[in-house]
Amino acid sequence: MAGGDPGDAMVPVERAELVTKDMDLIAELIRDLHIEHEAAFSCPDPARVDGRVRSVTASGLTASLVRYGGFEYSAEVEPVNPPMAVVCTGNSGVITTAREDLRLARGDIFMPPVDLRSVTSVDEGDYATLRVPWTAVGSVAEAVSGAPAADLRFEAMAPVSADRQRMFARTAELVCGQLVTSGTAGIYPLVLQELTRLTAVAFLATFPNTTMTAPYLPGPGWVAPPPPAAPPCSSNRTPTSRSPSTRSPPRRE
Repeated sequence: MAGGDPGDAMVPVERAELVTKDMDLIAELIRDLHIEHEAAFSCPDPARVDGRVRSVTASGLTASLVRYGGFEYSAEVEPVNPPMAVVCTGNSGVITTAREDLRLARGDIFMPPVDLRSVTSVDEGDYATLRVPWTAVGSVAEAVSGAPAADLRFEAMAPVSADRQRMFARTAELVCGQLVTSGTAGIYPLVLQELTRLTAVAFLATFPNTTMTAPYLPGPGWVAPPPPAAPPCSSNRTPTSRSPSTRSPPRRE
């Protein structure tokens, strides 16, 4: 793991990179970077093993690109804290907890539980991962719901919709591009602040959590649309009776 000398105006990043055919080394680095787990492997041909990890951390925001090539990976995983999410860019598998089972296909995303152990089994493939500090997620949650950050809880591993899944995948691509594939040794503080906030928003918008059931949102509040204008009446017509107009429910501005 190595940083760089980005200059006084930049926030330095911590970069870790590994290319290996040693599956135990891959598991050890994943353990150090992301999650505490016990790993097991299924490998029909050791010569085909292609393990790659590229990971960057800057002030608690972590982005990684991982390849499990030529082998299947199973793990008993401890609760993952702070929050992390995984984009499956080319593989399938299953993750199981005491609360739910989640089957994965190419393009799926999931958030390992922060409060439960899990068992994961995946085929060979590629992943992108994002990890965000609790302070960043809590700050956005307070602004969105008005509830204390300490009350924030994530409640499921799967995204709330396919649209949110695609949005999160695009966010992961952007953040990994800025931090990982760019090869940067440092990042401007304002850029890092916005990337961290963007990632926090993506977590809260994508995975079921307590902000989605908050009783209100700060802001201008509920605003009803104006009533429909009455049609003009001609003086040589006798008005006919009409049913009362139905107002639309209030909209959240």
